[in-house]
Amino acid sequence: MATNHVFRTKAMLEYGEDNIGKLFNVKDMVAFLNTYRTKSGRIHRQTQTNAWQMGSLLSKNPNFIYHQKGQSKNGYWEYIVIPEPKTMEE
Repeated sequence: MATNHVFRTKAMLEYGEDNIGKLFNVKDMVAFLNTYRTKSGRIHRQTQTNAWQMGSLLSKNPNFIYHQKGQSKNGYWEYIVIPEPKTMEE
């Protein structure tokens, strides 16, 4: 698996877990990632993004579902929890 966008993906999942079942706009998540802070309180250097890149990352992640709003391209996203597959050992 590629190691690109590791910190963005981690912050995306954190935002999704905080907003389970709520619809959100790409702008909301971009604002969250651009102001994402580390444990020490500083703004994280590797989570900065824009709406174009955020839409691409959201569409590639199976935990996020897109809900189209009418005929426009401006829709909403929703975070869903996908259970991890059980292994043979369980």
